[in-house]
Amino acid sequence: MNTTRQFISMQTFRRLMDGDTWRVVVLFILTMLFRYLIAILTLLVTFESIATAGDAKRNPFFDGEILQYRVRWGFFRLGTITITQQRMIQDGRELYYCKMKAESNPKLPFIDVFFVNSALVDPDTLTSVGFVSELGRTGGHRFVHQWDRANRCITVTEIRDDSLIRSECVPTQERIENELSMLLIMRMLAGSGETVTLHSVMEYKVTTTDVEFTREKEFIEVPAFHEPLRGRRFDGKANWTRKDYAGLKGEFRGWVSDDSAAVMLKSEMKIFLGSVVLELESY
Repeated sequence: MNTTRQFISMQTFRRLMDGDTWRVVVLFILTMLFRYLIAILTLLVTFESIATAGDAKRNPFFDGEILQYRVRWGFFRLGTITITQQRMIQDGRELYYCKMKAESNPKLPFIDVFFVNSALVDPDTLTSVGFVSELGRTGGHRFVHQWDRANRCITVTEIRDDSLIRSECVPTQERIENELSMLLIMRMLAGSGETVTLHSVMEYKVTTTDVEFTREKEFIEVPAFHEPLRGRRFDGKANWTRKDYAGLKGEFRGWVSDDSAAVMLKSEMKIFLGSVVLELESY
């Protein structure tokens, strides 16, 4: 009895598998396998996108960008630094007018710092066409830096109250940076794993700043955002001292947002008072 039922079942199965029915079953199986593979590939692409999101090409140039930082020493607010960018076209060439304004807290009697740095920066080479540093609240004391290609030097001109104090061509074979182009380079190279030495002219001589851009990722809390942001850390050493920058000197470190905008989130550095912290408070 069981043998007869098995024989009938096999015959029924063979009939069902004859002709178009077999092709339909095979097509159904292949379709399910294809959908499964597509689902797996989609997951892999998603995971890869998440893994490499922090490795996107960094572009620190953004027309109209305004970054404001608070500067604190412990619980005391020492002052405010505001950095802006504006895109412009000069003789058919794309440039960015970058400006940094630093002002100490007027409520603190023991420190008085005010300066405005500005530069025209080429976004393709990160080099500055020109650089001006204005010291003091009246803006009467300023330094103008111009690159002299013919003589391979940086012409530094010091002006006080519209009177020429000094003009000197500082010879150098190195590429020269200023505070703004250095900041843009730090944003661009964040997370690269590179170590660089940046050259700049301060007080009529060439000085160096060493920076190591680590691949380390850390979550950083800053007043500008409600949630911690993932940042890439860099460590540096300023082989110089700036008295007009409240004695800025020595080792420093900072964190840049781990995305294509590469915004400076936070920095720690030393001045004559000790260690100070810069934190992004508006963006």
